[in-house]
Amino acid sequence: MQFGSLRAPAPLGHLVWWAGSAPVTAGDVRTAWARAGLPAVTEEFPAALEATLNGWLAVPVLERSGVFWLTPEFDGSLAALRRAFTQLQGWHLHTVPVRASADTLEALRASASHEVQRRVAALTTELEALFAQPRQRASLLVRRLDAVERLRAQAALHARHLTLMHQGLTARLDALAQRVDAALCARIVA
Repeated sequence: MQFGSLRAPAPLGHLVWWAGSAPVTAGDVRTAWARAGLPAVTEEFPAALEATLNGWLAVPVLERSGVFWLTPEFDGSLAALRRAFTQLQGWHLHTVPVRASADTLEALRASASHEVQRRVAALTTELEALFAQPRQRASLLVRRLDAVERLRAQAALHARHLTLMHQGLTARLDALAQRVDAALCARIVA
């Protein structure tokens, strides 16, 4: 038997989740994140964890499961998160490498598709409420443009790693961006 000829399927990143119950203050989180070189957070722990992973375009595997799939682009960031966890007593960060297989791809595609649809629907609802107001704050509109671009980036990761194309997503995001741009322009002209 030649072990040298066996090859593992291509890496698709990691599944990430955490466990623990020890109390952690916001100051502990800020300190641990700063020492590990992670972006600053203002949320309480574990909300800071989800905010951090969402910032890296992680995909929740199941709703409210606390398990996320993270693409290989963020392996360095994941290492930094592991360093931050070593400073938080009573908490553990678990990571499992994900390799490509038909079943894995099917499961991740389903999760990724559901998550993008959920985020687009939430963003659309948020924007409709914002547009219904007589005056919109420019900072809110700019943040919504950022959300559109984050969805574009997430779709690009899905296309690259999962060969998943979100039907009609580009047109929906373009339409949302145009409406936000128009609202921003109207503020400038007014």
